[in-house]
Amino acid sequence: MNIQIKQKQVITHIIEEYENELKEISMFLHEEIAQNLYAVFNHLQFLQQRMDKQDRMTINNMIKLTKKTIEDTRQLSTKIHPFVHKELDGALATFIADARKKTRVEIQYVDYNGPRRIPLFTELMIYRIVKDIITAYTDHGNVQHILVETIWEEELKVKIDIAEVEKTPMEINGFSMLYQGIEQRIILLGGRVNVINPCEMQTVINLIIPNVR
Repeated sequence: MNIQIKQKQVITHIIEEYENELKEISMFLHEEIAQNLYAVFNHLQFLQQRMDKQDRMTINNMIKLTKKTIEDTRQLSTKIHPFVHKELDGALATFIADARKKTRVEIQYVDYNGPRRIPLFTELMIYRIVKDIITAYTDHGNVQHILVETIWEEELKVKIDIAEVEKTPMEINGFSMLYQGIEQRIILLGGRVNVINPCEMQTVINLIIPNVR
C-alpha cells in the first residue's frame, strides 16, 4: 500500500475516534446532565407554589440559576459536538448566529440547493474548518463582513468571503499555519482548497469536496 494513502487512513481514523469521544461527551451533557437539571428545575417550580413570600424569593433565585445552568450545559454540548441534533446547515447557522452576537461582526450564512446527507466525518471537518476560519479572522483581524455559502451541486462548495477594514500584522504573519491546516483536512476528504484575493482587503476561501451525492 502506498505510504501516503496509509498515513491518510491512520490520520482519518485518529480524527474519527477523537470525534466519537467528543460526541459521547456531548450526548452525556445534553441527555443526562441537562435532563437531570431540568428535573430539578421543575421540582423547584413545584415547591415555589407552596412556600411563603420570603422562601419563594430564595427558590426563585435557585430556579434562575438552575435554568441558566441548563442553558450553559446545552450550549457546551453543542460546542463540543455540533451535530447531536443538527445537520451541517443547522450547525453552521447556529455557530454563525452565536459568533455574530459575540463579535458584533456582520456574518451571514446562505445555503443553496441543500442540505443533503453526507458522511458525518465530512460534516464535522467542514464545520470545524469554517469555525476555525471565522474565529481566526474575528479574533485577530479587523473584519468588516464575512459571508459563508454552501452550494450543493456535483461537488459541495463552501465559500468563505472575508472583507477586512485593514490588514493587521497578525493577518500578514500568522495565517499561513491556518491555511496549511485547512488544506491538510480538505485533502483527507479528497477535496481541494483555493484562496484568492480579489482586492487588498478581501479574501475568498473556497473549499471543494467531491462526491457529496
